[in-house]
Amino acid sequence: MRFWDTSAIIPLVALEETTPLIREILAADRNVIVSFLTTVEITSAIWRKSRETKDDDARRESERRVRDFLEPHWTVVDEVEPIARIARRLLTQHPLRTADAINLAAAIHIARDPEALPFVTNDKRLKSAAQSEGFPTLP
Repeated sequence: MRFWDTSAIIPLVALEETTPLIREILAADRNVIVSFLTTVEITSAIWRKSRETKDDDARRESERRVRDFLEPHWTVVDEVEPIARIARRLLTQHPLRTADAINLAAAIHIARDPEALPFVTNDKRLKSAAQSEGFPTLP
């Protein structure tokens, strides 16, 4: 079981440079934990890319990948108030954007032992904060 930040999920639904590596990480453990915000961020990323490229086929394929390959395997952490409380603390201790603080807060909220829950992210700043909070990180 691993906690996945949106930055690591996007390469699973749209081809990017890190797609092969991220697919290997997922293949090793398909039990994905995400924050409630991730579901919104994925939709945003897919549609933003579709608007930029005007490629409706790629958008539909990305949406299909989310629906068929990710959603059946993920657990969504959606306890908003405790996550918001933790996120506010994180913002005072780390140079994070709001969405990143919420995602890390969700991981902290769900983790009984951060050292036992790998945190998957492609964001360097978030990776550093997750490591500071005791999470092993991938890639």
